[in-house]
Amino acid sequence: MKKLLLLPFCLMLLFTYSCQDEPDDIIDADLHLDGENNTAPLLDPMTYITAVRFARGLTSEFSGQQLDEVEIHITDLPSSCKLKIWSEGTQTNPGSVLHTQDVSSILTPNGWNTISVSAPIEIDGNDLWIGFEVEINRQLQTIGCDFGPARSGGDMFFSSDTNTWETFREFTGDTPGINWNIRAYVR
Repeated sequence: MKKLLLLPFCLMLLFTYSCQDEPDDIIDADLHLDGENNTAPLLDPMTYITAVRFARGLTSEFSGQQLDEVEIHITDLPSSCKLKIWSEGTQTNPGSVLHTQDVSSILTPNGWNTISVSAPIEIDGNDLWIGFEVEINRQLQTIGCDFGPARSGGDMFFSSDTNTWETFREFTGDTPGINWNIRAYVR
């Protein structure tokens, strides 16, 4: 009799959990270090590059496949924006430029933008840097970021005034860590 009473309870649990929506925080990108968008830092007029370094531990499972789409969260539209992809360099500097693509005319503000890479990049299992060079002519919140904490390679930053790569935490004087909302898709 006890087993018979458990059956309706188990069926009710199964029905309850199977009917719930998928959680909002599931990210289907093949390569990403970020969580959901939180905000975008306010930056002064200048040229910046925000990038994510995907270490070989993340890229090796995609070796031999093609990186064909990149996704970025844009808040305010910059004056210009270029997608840039680099080969393996060091932990603090990207390698050779593999791809540059002007995406200024296809971006929309206040949301996610999916960009088809015009010449897909073959993944060789080494580090891969993916970033966006933005030029802004007034204070803007452009490239989106998550709540953090920062993950290794998730907040790489270059500004034209310092002319050096550093983490965004280093640039801001240890502001709480973030990760750029930059994601990649592989086929």
